[in-house]
Amino acid sequence: MRNNNIYRSDLVCLECGNVDTIFRQSKKSRGVSHIKDLYCYKCKTETKHYEVIDVSIFMLSDKEYQDKDKVKELIKKCQQ
Repeated sequence: MRNNNIYRSDLVCLECGNVDTIFRQSKKSRGVSHIKDLYCYKCKTETKHYEVIDVSIFMLSDKEYQDKDKVKELIKKCQQ
């Protein structure tokens, strides 16, 4: 029997702060601060996206992640 647990991961565009959600199998999990090149529908171009497990937990977290403050400011700016 296979154990293909699927979990949610949020990707934040590093240009505009837009948050997209993807679903991954547990075997293909990436860590927080993984950077991925994806198309951003708001920027209308391929941009770098910063991966977080859950954006709401990330915004409240005090853990030190790479580029954490820049990403939090982008998310706040996009949500306004």
